[in-house]
Amino acid sequence: MIIKEAVHYLIDSGCNNVILGCTELPLALPYIDMTDVSLIDPNTIIAQSAVRLAGKLEQEKLKHAM
Repeated sequence: MIIKEAVHYLIDSGCNNVILGCTELPLALPYIDMTDVSLIDPNTIIAQSAVRLAGKLEQEKLKHAM
């Protein structure tokens, strides 16, 4: 698998974390067994941030409605 080879290259180059920055790369996470490096799925981070922001905006909206 090309992704696995690329991640191994990055590990050999000294990387400790790899961001799977293209939207389709995180789909391969279940098939990549990597224990030497942290694989970061930016889609998860974006989704979590969007939920937090939506919550804050909703709180502000409720505060101003009172």
